Amino acid sequence: MLLELVPERWQVINDGVMGGRSGSEVIANQAGPATRGLLFRGHISLENNGGFASARCRFAQGFAGISGFRLAVRGDGRSYQFRLRADEHFSSIAWQAVFPTDSSQQVIDLPLTAFEPVFRGRKVEDAGELKPSEMYLLGFMLADRQPGPFALEVHSIETR
Repeated sequence: MLLELVPERWQVINDGVMGGRSGSEVIANQAGPATRGLLFRGHISLENNGGFASARCRFAQGFAGISGFRLAVRGDGRSYQFRLRADEHFSSIAWQAVFPTDSSQQVIDLPLTAFEPVFRGRKVEDAGELKPSEMYLLGFMLADRQPGPFALEVHSIETR
């Protein structure tokens, strides 16, 4: 199933929640002749112990019966996290899969087995198994602790 990507539905959460100075936004992708999808862009700052930017969107249906996700993206050479969550609390576990990018159009398959449970950047050993039917928040995070601008074009997200 191809997910509808509506920029206005995405919520940005950056390191400012912990005193950092990174910034980001999600807007409609205006790059190239095939304008579609989202553009997640901004800058990473290490000031005040910062170093991450993220955006997420709520999908009401959950993801029962899927085996993974297929992303069509164009990046900037940095490695991003694709994240799943069961609730909106900042103090909850996220399931993340890391994927590298480059400046070409890429199709990235992320099977559910590629996701690992994390809490504030640390792996959670006793989280149990990922239950896609309980996940309804999807998102992207950049947390490579490399200062500077970033941009990730997200052309599509599809369940598999």
